Amino acid sequence: MSKPKRIVLDANILIRAVLGTQVRSLLNGYEDAAEFYTPDICLFDAAGIPHRYRCAKESIRPWLNRF
Repeated sequence: MSKPKRIVLDANILIRAVLGTQVRSLLNGYEDAAEFYTPDICLFDAAGIPHRYRCAKESIRPWLNRF
């Protein structure tokens, strides 16, 4: 059995996974074939981005905590 690929997710990908559907479905589709990682700084950066998308920081916090 081959090892799964390792993919690092940056803040932009995290936000798109939380707020959109396309990136989220891609991540879900590859969850068995890849391992996803993200540095703590990307989680911190992603938490500061929601104001650009006109949504409350509190509304995406639970989604980011899943990562």
